Amino acid sequence: MRNSKWRGDTTRSNSARLARSAHCRLCAGIADTRAALEQADLITITIGGNDLYSLLTDIAYYSPAEIEAKGRELLAAYTLNVREILDDLTAINPRAQIILMDQYQPVPKRIAGSAYTDLENAADTFTVAVEGIAGEYASQGKLVKAAHVAQAFKGREIALTHILPGGDIHPSQAGYEAIAKVVAEEAWGSYRENGKLKEGVPLHIVVKGEKLQTPYTPVLLHNQTFLALKDITEAIGASARWDSRSSTATVTYSGRTIVIPIGSSKVIANGELLATHNPAFLYKIGQEAKTYVPLAVLAQGLGLDIQYSEKSKTVFINL
Repeated sequence: MRNSKWRGDTTRSNSARLARSAHCRLCAGIADTRAALEQADLITITIGGNDLYSLLTDIAYYSPAEIEAKGRELLAAYTLNVREILDDLTAINPRAQIILMDQYQPVPKRIAGSAYTDLENAADTFTVAVEGIAGEYASQGKLVKAAHVAQAFKGREIALTHILPGGDIHPSQAGYEAIAKVVAEEAWGSYRENGKLKEGVPLHIVVKGEKLQTPYTPVLLHNQTFLALKDITEAIGASARWDSRSSTATVTYSGRTIVIPIGSSKVIANGELLATHNPAFLYKIGQEAKTYVPLAVLAQGLGLDIQYSEKSKTVFINL
């Protein structure tokens, strides 16, 4: 009995430790999310993607009046949630632009049949509500805008949406692209579509939303991107110094400094050694020898945010 009791105590103790560990991970995640929100320039919100699901599953049993009443009930809960989120976000980061997306209707007409119009009308009420909420916050001097993604889905539901068993509703890849276009146009006034890559050019480089225009082609070496040092420093507004005696480039940006010796497997980033398997090199272009540096190492040393889109073959450098 003593052994049995001891094992039971151990089990409870282990369970408590696991619970504390899970709680700590959750708290760490919340802290990380808050830190990211505090530093953000742009926050996009799409919530309530499944808010209309109960309406979809039972619509065959509802009269038009009941559909309208159910839609109002769902909208009231949705509006309450949206306001709470906006209040929190504007308190955490009043400087960030917030873009609130409306709720698209995911069911195609050939499946919804005669109920399609009722569903569209219900989605339209969400659009009106989102526009009203965004306008209300904007009138208080808060940086909130509405983005109307619902319009992009009308008549294209089957191509832009996945409805999974159990009620999960998500945009397809094409749907996410449609949403991205709407949000980009709202945030920046345009949506960039890169043209075809020129022969010999392995990828596009976009810095702060602008395509890098340069005669010096990016180089892919061992699955790593290398750029001409002068191109990238000028694009981000960094200063660079070249020491011909030691064949070393020193780059300074926003209080950070990285020292990059040609051909070395180590660089010095903010006073600390940083290893790289793909060192900087001199690349001869015509009669010129250009210093090409590994973008990932430069980004790590200078604190740049680098994102890569395989589909568009584009490297995005965000400051």
